Amino acid sequence: MKVSELKNLRRAPVAACPTALILIAVLCMGITLSEVAGQAQSNQSSASHTHKLSSDLAGRISGAKSGADRLDCILQLNAKPSGRLNALLNRNGVRLRAHFSAFNSYAIDLPASAVAELASFGEVEYVSLNSRVESFGHISTTTGADAVRSIAGTTTSGLDGTGIGIAILDSGIDSSHKSFLDKNNGLRVAFSRDFTGENRTDD
Repeated sequence: MKVSELKNLRRAPVAACPTALILIAVLCMGITLSEVAGQAQSNQSSASHTHKLSSDLAGRISGAKSGADRLDCILQLNAKPSGRLNALLNRNGVRLRAHFSAFNSYAIDLPASAVAELASFGEVEYVSLNSRVESFGHISTTTGADAVRSIAGTTTSGLDGTGIGIAILDSGIDSSHKSFLDKNNGLRVAFSRDFTGENRTDD
């Protein structure tokens, strides 16, 4: 073996060392970038579904002390639930309280940590808190509903609608209903107009 070849052999490990270090650094950077990208994608995915949550629900989730905090929600769908969504709804810790088939909606009770996953399904249209419905007293007072309720026998005494005209735009009315009778049980419907061409205004 020539002397020059021996020198080259001695230099080879020295030259390989920086190359190995560069490769290791590149691999580490690749792993780190992959993790960052994955986290960013996860955050972006979570953010992309926040429009499906009512603002009060989103606030409750961010303010929850732990993911185990339970929330009473209304789930609205835009299609039949998939097998994966059914699996979530039947998961331990998720309670299906009611199904409103006419509205394709469910009343459910679930941990706060499961709401984001619920919103990620394509067939989920909207998720909101199942808040208690309360009447606003000023509306019934302003419209006179409270006054009507406080006077008994409106067909014989008290408020009977005298001097008040009401226009009803609907598919039709039941003119025999007692609400359309005066205190002498006479019909108070003054005029009816058919806009359908069926020559009828009953329903």
